[in-house]
Amino acid sequence: MAETMESPGGVYALCCRKSGTRLLCATVDMQKARQWFLVCQEEGRCPKRELEKEWTAYGPSAFAFEIVERVPKKQGQEPEAYRQGIETLKEFLAMQPFGCG
Repeated sequence: MAETMESPGGVYALCCRKSGTRLLCATVDMQKARQWFLVCQEEGRCPKRELEKEWTAYGPSAFAFEIVERVPKKQGQEPEAYRQGIETLKEFLAMQPFGCG
């Protein structure tokens, strides 16, 4: 079994609680992504272009940041391989039927 190190990466969703829209996103730094979302929410700026219409219609408070899956980085794994693995997982999860929780 491969040894792993703590990693902040993974897949998260930006969810509109009013419409049920769920945008999956991939990141190698979950904490940074969450902080960016909170700053955008506080300042009223939409964090992702794909959500602009609903962000404007329902307002920042209608949105939530949800961690879908954390991805541990394997020891010695190259950054690009790690990033690509997270992107692949996001694409797989996007094909799965689930909404905002």
